[in-house]
Amino acid sequence: MKYNKLKCKFFEDDRVVNSGILILNNKNSELSILLLKRKDYKDWEIPGGKVELKDKINKNKIDTLRNAALREVKEETCINLKGKIENIKPFYIDFTSPEGKKRRLYNFIAFSSKYPVLEKGFCDWEYILLSQLKKYKLAPNVIILVEMIKKGLFNKLVN
Repeated sequence: MKYNKLKCKFFEDDRVVNSGILILNNKNSELSILLLKRKDYKDWEIPGGKVELKDKINKNKIDTLRNAALREVKEETCINLKGKIENIKPFYIDFTSPEGKKRRLYNFIAFSSKYPVLEKGFCDWEYILLSQLKKYKLAPNVIILVEMIKKGLFNKLVN
């Protein structure tokens, strides 16, 4: 992960590095995921965003990514997940954003049932049952996550 001073962004393999948290809720034995809807794109997405210099950059890449994910979730939802992230190595997804930019999103997992208070860039939120995700207009990275879910991504977490 390298910082590009001209673009003020972190890059990895020519992709902007983002970090987010899959906030899961296992209420009533059915797994749901917190998704947010942006005002400008109308796609449902997980909370997260770009890694920034203020994310306590250090030699441990995972700590840096975790700090970025925690900051982004708190900024976007007012939910503080510090100390609540599952002890699972983050996994990444490469995708192209709606505006055509190549991105690499590192994903962490946390369980919570807290209701978000959305920042002004968002218009809606919902804990959506994994079995109901196909009914929503999902962001490109969430579509990839749905495919991973179908292949058993969360099986160990639910059982």
